[in-house]
Amino acid sequence: AGPLRELYFIIVNSTAAVARFERATLWELGKSPRLLAVSGAESPNPRTVEAEKLRDIIAARTETGEPSTLRSNGGENGNADLLWLPLRVEGVFTHGLLLQKLSAPAWTEAEIKTLKPLATAYAGALGLFGEKKSGWKTRSSLARTLWPLAALAALLILTLVRIPLR
Repeated sequence: AGPLRELYFIIVNSTAAVARFERATLWELGKSPRLLAVSGAESPNPRTVEAEKLRDIIAARTETGEPSTLRSNGGENGNADLLWLPLRVEGVFTHGLLLQKLSAPAWTEAEIKTLKPLATAYAGALGLFGEKKSGWKTRSSLARTLWPLAALAALLILTLVRIPLR
């Protein structure tokens, strides 16, 4: 699957440790939002009625850069309270995490406040692991960062370890 797909999986499935919700979906923003991952699913199906409905809701919203609550009426799971967490990668809103509450109480300010730094961390991870064509990175920033650190660590080890010459 690759590191980026694994990161998508971690984002949508690990968020449940921080807040109570029924489903998380990760979206790539562009001309039309593209479904990247769904919690509890190995690979997303962007052609379901629910996915298309969520895509329309995401496309219709105005990006403010802040988490926002939305409402989904009807659909295969009934009404849902949605929380949109925009993910700013390298200064640009390129992704978003949509959390759905189907039966729990609506999103509280405390939950939103807790999830906001997590969204920032997810955006940072996407920036490190993301590889895109047309203007994005051709190599991972993580790899570019780790090479000099590895060389420095090797040099440090070589200077600290003294090998006797006799």
